[in-house]
Amino acid sequence: MMGKTHALSGFAAGLALAALTHPSPLVAAAGPVLAASAALWPDLDHASSKATHSCGPASETLSWVVRHLPGGTHRWALHSLTAVAAATWLATVAAALTHAPKILAVYCGLGYACHIAGDLLTDRPVRLLWPFSDRPVWGLPAWQWTLRWWLFGWDQATLKLRMTTNGPAERGAVRPALALIAAGSLLLILRHVTLTGSP
Repeated sequence: MMGKTHALSGFAAGLALAALTHPSPLVAAAGPVLAASAALWPDLDHASSKATHSCGPASETLSWVVRHLPGGTHRWALHSLTAVAAATWLATVAAALTHAPKILAVYCGLGYACHIAGDLLTDRPVRLLWPFSDRPVWGLPAWQWTLRWWLFGWDQATLKLRMTTNGPAERGAVRPALALIAAGSLLLILRHVTLTGSP
């Protein structure tokens, strides 16, 4: 998936978590933003990603280092459950050092996990169990149907279960669905605030 879809998935998940848990105003505002940011982190293993170029020379240098470490290939080490755990732990340490609410680490872990979940839906695998296994993992089977549908002027159409990165399914279905989840969650948060006077 593309960076904007990943960021939107983290933001939508963060808003949904805030809508379900009714955290403090600080967490309700910062949590979804942190989740959106964390949803970009796994792509530090790609030289041209949004994450790599997000902070100029600092993130570009970090990306270069990551790409030269064992497992630094795109969709390997940083796209694993081990990386989700490591990112959540680092966020917990950062929260403790800065005296920020520790729940913000959950938002970071959630955003990071959303990235990997999104990539599992595409036609390229991730190494979900790295470093314990280098076996490629897809989230969906490789089913494909070829249809002949003359009524709509198609000679034939091929439907794939797995999405192509930045393809019509991502742009036309996934992004709008994530935007609806974000909007619905925001409405629930605002409704709660209106009814109770607190988030």
